[in-house]
Amino acid sequence: MDRPVGKTKHGELTLDEIAGLQPGMSEWMLVLAHRMHVMYFSCKAGNWELGRYQLRGIRKILSNAALTRPKYKAALEQFSKDHLDGLDEAMRRKAWDDFDRLVAATIEASDRYHAEWGYAYIRYRIPDHPPGDYLLSPPHAS
Repeated sequence: MDRPVGKTKHGELTLDEIAGLQPGMSEWMLVLAHRMHVMYFSCKAGNWELGRYQLRGIRKILSNAALTRPKYKAALEQFSKDHLDGLDEAMRRKAWDDFDRLVAATIEASDRYHAEWGYAYIRYRIPDHPPGDYLLSPPHAS
């Protein structure tokens, strides 16, 4: 039986080779950290829609990570339920004080999860300055 392959202009890759190209958790977490940064400062600027967009991206990253790294699946799903749901609710209400408090709790939980999995040296923090690659304030109505 022939094994399925993916063909490119440079050659063929087996399914196993393609699977091996999937990003690892460290790559997923870099993208997630950037989305947290943008989410935080966009909400601080009153652009709740951009904040919720970033949160949807964070959820997608965690979903992909659970799929490609099944040993983390239960923990990632629990983290999402325990922390991201509250962030979403605070953003829907446009409740900055609640949102700010929940972001801090989410980061503390992230630190605990990293420690439980043997990565205590990984501790995320929101940078002190807004990201420079987005206009964070809400768009003005025309």
